[in-house]
Amino acid sequence: MWGQLVGPIGTYDLRLPLCRIGRISAKADIVIPKPWISALQCTIELRRTGNNDPTVWLKDMSSNGVYVNGDIVGKSIERQIFDNDEIYFTKPSLHTPNVEPTFFRFHFANQPHSINVTPVKAGKRSVPTPDSKSSSGSAKKLCVASSSSAQRDELVVGTESMLKANQELRQRLFEAGNREIELKEQLQEMLANVQRREHEIDELREEVTKARAKSVEEEHLRLEHEALEAKYKQAEAKCVEIDLGWLKDKELLKQCQEELASALRSTLSLNNVVDVLKSELEDALSKTTAATQKARQLEIDNQKLGHQLDLVHRTSDHEQEHNRGAKEEVLVMKARFASAREAFRHMQECMAALGNQIEVVHDAQVDDDEAEETQCVLTERFSRVDDSDDDKEKEDDECTHAQEVGGKLADTTIAETTTLHVEDQASPPASSMGNDTSSHLVVTESKQRWLQLKKDSPVASVDDCGLFDESQDVRHQA
Repeated sequence: MWGQLVGPIGTYDLRLPLCRIGRISAKADIVIPKPWISALQCTIELRRTGNNDPTVWLKDMSSNGVYVNGDIVGKSIERQIFDNDEIYFTKPSLHTPNVEPTFFRFHFANQPHSINVTPVKAGKRSVPTPDSKSSSGSAKKLCVASSSSAQRDELVVGTESMLKANQELRQRLFEAGNREIELKEQLQEMLANVQRREHEIDELREEVTKARAKSVEEEHLRLEHEALEAKYKQAEAKCVEIDLGWLKDKELLKQCQEELASALRSTLSLNNVVDVLKSELEDALSKTTAATQKARQLEIDNQKLGHQLDLVHRTSDHEQEHNRGAKEEVLVMKARFASAREAFRHMQECMAALGNQIEVVHDAQVDDDEAEETQCVLTERFSRVDDSDDDKEKEDDECTHAQEVGGKLADTTIAETTTLHVEDQASPPASSMGNDTSSHLVVTESKQRWLQLKKDSPVASVDDCGLFDESQDVRHQA
């Protein structure tokens, strides 16, 4: 034992020059059965320097890491350790309920010094040493002092035989010690060879597992290769089909390109037509807009004209009513004119009879003057009509026709007539019998008037004149 690992879970002796520490006994010399320990956690090796000084080296072989004095070593990295160094197989700062802190403190062991004695060949007697002489002398003295001569001889013989046996035992012990040292060296060499062999076996096992995995992979690759070959054949068949389809598609593509070119040409022509139609549509829209504006303006004008027409209709209705009243007045005047004409004829007859009775002879000119005076027609100052009035009447509207008729009726010439009453004096009273018989002419003024319309009146006629009774005039009754 050249060293120890002292920890809370136990103390482990380091006996082999190369000690392996791990979880599995097949890979480790010192087994620590903890789940967080790797199968091969680390190795601790005792080495000798040129001065034969011992040195200890630790190599990290774990997956979780090995810490020396709180510093991680690193996988497959060697580090020299010294006495009282702390070796952690778990992380020092890790405190997990399921993981127990695993650490050890390294100590060098105190080994005894071996006695270097040269071995003696068998069959030769060894030279007695001074120790043997002194021991034999003391034995003789004891024997002489305590027993008789016979006993002394036996004691000497026994002592000599004991000395020989003791020397033989010492020789054997020395040889056994040398043999033990040789066996230990051989054992260490054998253990080193075993470890080397185990390491080689592990490497061989790993190589075998790798070879097996490689063979399995090769088998998988072979199967995959066969599957790929089958797929390749199928793909080749599909490629042939695809090539045929590609040729067909190429022909179809050419046809489609030709159709597309023709469609593009037709599209261009249609675009031109569409542009023309758009321009025409814009013109039509502008015209439609203008027409709409004109239509709106016409509607507005139509509404205005409708309002004006309604106004004209109302005005014409008013004028028609006024004309109707004027026509009624004209009819009344015609009736009066007819009665006046009859009275005029009757007056002419009476005047003729009166002229016959008074037997007054006048010349034609005087008769005409008297007739004019008798008729008392005062039309001279009423019959003058300016020529400008005719022009103005021609320019008048039909709307003012009723007003013109009323004005013309108001401008009618009125001639006051006088009626001659002849009183026959054929039978005078008795008181006047003595006087000369004579006829008396009495001129009385009647209330009948001679009416004559103006010549420019549209309702005047030759027969529209005569006498009428002033009492028949509705205008004077008011």
